[in-house]
Amino acid sequence: MTKRFSGLAFIGATLIHIAGTWALFVTHFRAVAEYHRTGVESHSGVLLRTFAWIWDSLPLLVQRWCESQMTNNLLAMNPVCRLVGPSFLIWALCFGALFGLLVPRFFAWRHESSNRSLQPTAGNRGGQT
Repeated sequence: MTKRFSGLAFIGATLIHIAGTWALFVTHFRAVAEYHRTGVESHSGVLLRTFAWIWDSLPLLVQRWCESQMTNNLLAMNPVCRLVGPSFLIWALCFGALFGLLVPRFFAWRHESSNRSLQPTAGNRGGQT
């Protein structure tokens, strides 16, 4: 029987995703500090925004949606907008859970397909004709 969930893959993918998100934050804050110091926006800003949208697409989508809701009605406080900060951690946990579910199935599928290639076919039974 194959494993249904890999805790090691969950922890590894979650930690890698949190580290990548942290690296994006640090790089973004450096770019903002450089902009405030020199007054010139670096060319890496577009690339940084692109990587951020690829890496953390769902939290950034929630953030943009909340910003649009706040500009339309300043008095409306949507409960989803309270999750903008924690959404990065929630997204990392979802990412880790996805890998925790897929890694055991991938290795079981790979192991199964390699065993099939070693088994004789129905027409050829060990070299007999």
